[in-house]
Amino acid sequence: MELRQLKYFAKAAELRSVSRAAVALHVTQPSLSRQIAALERELDCTLFDRTARGLAPTPQGRALKAHIDVVLTQVRRIPEVVSEAAEEREVVNVGVPQGLPHAWAEPVMSSIEERFPHLRLSLHEGTTEDQRQQVQTGLLELGLIHLDAPELHTKHVLTQRMGLAVPPGSTVARLTEVGYREMDGMTIMAHAAGELAVEQSDFITAADAEGAHVRWIFRRFSAYSGLIARTAGVDGVLSTRTSTYRHLPDWAWIPLRSGLTGAALHTWISWRAELSPLLTDVVDVIAAGPTDSALG
Repeated sequence: MELRQLKYFAKAAELRSVSRAAVALHVTQPSLSRQIAALERELDCTLFDRTARGLAPTPQGRALKAHIDVVLTQVRRIPEVVSEAAEEREVVNVGVPQGLPHAWAEPVMSSIEERFPHLRLSLHEGTTEDQRQQVQTGLLELGLIHLDAPELHTKHVLTQRMGLAVPPGSTVARLTEVGYREMDGMTIMAHAAGELAVEQSDFITAADAEGAHVRWIFRRFSAYSGLIARTAGVDGVLSTRTSTYRHLPDWAWIPLRSGLTGAALHTWISWRAELSPLLTDVVDVIAAGPTDSALG
């Protein structure tokens, strides 16, 4: 089994087409097809079903694609690992979520660099769900996530206040705090399932309890959250202050009243298995930062 075969298969699975994969990889279509066929013979299984709409990975193909993604990510990191080893520095891969306050993260990261000069943090931005998978597969040694994931070891490190971001001209912008009652009749965008410790149904139930009829739009937050909010024509976005200033800089941000469902965004440091003494010390430094942040 060759790395080239795995790359060819992964690209075909991603694009669902041998011809498009061949173009993307700058190889001929017959050559790519032969390599995939050779891989199927070696593994003694069918990796794709050929349909009128293109390639559809079989269950074995989907499992192989997920595994290859991990392998290829590790391969891409080889130059970084070798370079740091030459300088006798250890690389620790840490996942960070969208909206992590820089004013919290930068002092914490600086403390780690000062205390462990032989260590270099390699930061990788990702959603909570992405990081959970990457920590489990070993792509990340540590992940900063917004769920107390039961399959991982975790330690709470940060609480940020949530609020409602509203566009210019909104009558809500004059308020100093907001609850779900003030969202009555509005279309509100909030985090999708798996992104926060609060489930979608909790937001709906909390709004119903206050007699508020809210039209909810649940999305995974990303670099395009601001664009999604604007094109969807929402009246507000449940977000931290940091995320609002980053993605919707011209919108006003009003904090949610304390005690409401979803009024706080929690962050945990997570890891997969028993930590080395070095990583244990790193986790302790991160956990020693301010846990209740007025920054976000």
